[in-house]
Amino acid sequence: MHVNGERAYKKYFKNENFELAPREVKIEELTLMQWDQFKGIIEIKIKCSAGTYIRAIARDLGKILNSEGCLLQLKRISACGFDEQNSIKISDIEKEKKNATTFIVPTISALNHISTFVLNKEEINFWQTGRAIKVDMYFFKESKAFDYKKPIKLIDKRKTLLGIGFLNKEQTILNPKLVLNAK
Repeated sequence: MHVNGERAYKKYFKNENFELAPREVKIEELTLMQWDQFKGIIEIKIKCSAGTYIRAIARDLGKILNSEGCLLQLKRISACGFDEQNSIKISDIEKEKKNATTFIVPTISALNHISTFVLNKEEINFWQTGRAIKVDMYFFKESKAFDYKKPIKLIDKRKTLLGIGFLNKEQTILNPKLVLNAK
């Protein structure tokens, strides 16, 4: 997190006074994994939205427990469509130099965490020429999982990735951010 263009923790270590603006995040899961009362160490597993400041959660848990809280260790096991279970070691790639392409993940699989919008033939032509697309608001209101504030991946009926776009504030126009196979 930044304060006036500088990382907050750097300002903290310089003993500068500043206030972090609260930000809305989503904590989907918070599980107590281990608790060592003698060492004062709690191990938790958190499933949360992007932008969640885990150090702030540690600090706040410390306050709730009438103590201080800080991170001893942080391990990210899933982010942006990638998961620790699907990860590989660099040494495995080095062993398989001739077959290194077997480790390549299709781009579309790395985007499973963002909403999807399927374009029809006419819309594909608009999209591939870098033009905005007028969208039906009904689609977005009906899809509870759809997050209109975040990037949207665009595909065709065959599930070919066409690019990434963003909705305008009125949620009526889909603007291209990244167009694949542009004309």
